[in-house]
Amino acid sequence: MNPDIQLTALQQRLTGEALKDAVARADVVLDCTDNMATRQEINAACVVLNTPLITASAVGFGGQLMVLTPPWEQGCYRCLWPDNQEPERNCRTAGVVGPWSGLWALCRHWKPLSY
Repeated sequence: MNPDIQLTALQQRLTGEALKDAVARADVVLDCTDNMATRQEINAACVVLNTPLITASAVGFGGQLMVLTPPWEQGCYRCLWPDNQEPERNCRTAGVVGPWSGLWALCRHWKPLSY
């Protein structure tokens, strides 16, 4: 591991200016949330502050990992999901295979090491 890396895990709900302040201090943001509204708010702060965003999620037997980076030529999270509506197929309606959550979390946390 690079000894110059500083990791700050936030285990609190951040919104508005507090979220923007936290994103402004980050070189990259890992989205570890479980709902669309929060993902959209994190995405908006990252876009405004030109901070890369790495997000992953799992449902059923599937999952996704995305690395969204400035200058956003490939789009951002809101470009893919323009509203805050939860997908019809989510963990409440479709469940998630236990190890799948861990696998996608591992992928999300590995990505910044190769960033």
